[in-house]
Amino acid sequence: MPWKSAPRAARPVVDPYASLERALSHSDTMPSLLALRDPFSFGRTTAPRTTPVYHPQTPAPIPQPVVTAIVTDADAAHAILVYLGTSYSVKSGDLFAQYRVVSISSESVTLDDGRQQLVLKPNRKGD
Repeated sequence: MPWKSAPRAARPVVDPYASLERALSHSDTMPSLLALRDPFSFGRTTAPRTTPVYHPQTPAPIPQPVVTAIVTDADAAHAILVYLGTSYSVKSGDLFAQYRVVSISSESVTLDDGRQQLVLKPNRKGD
């Protein structure tokens, strides 16, 4: 006796495209534009828009050098200046930072930064 399996019951074959055919068989209907939402109206307010006002920040004032000492003799004059935490020993004609020393007298030091001249005087005791 040969080994054979029993015949199977045939299942009805379901058309996989039946639901697609049904959807395509319906007539197209144009949706009403009133039923659609306006995508650009989301989040709008009733208050008028105000333009932001730009307030430029005022730059911090540039610190000036401070004269701590002036030393003069018959031939030349020297001064000690403090600028941004650094001490500079200068004579007339020297350059330091962005300043040029124009002149040094026993009472003051004249500096030029290319835009203006600064006349600096040392602090006296008691000032």
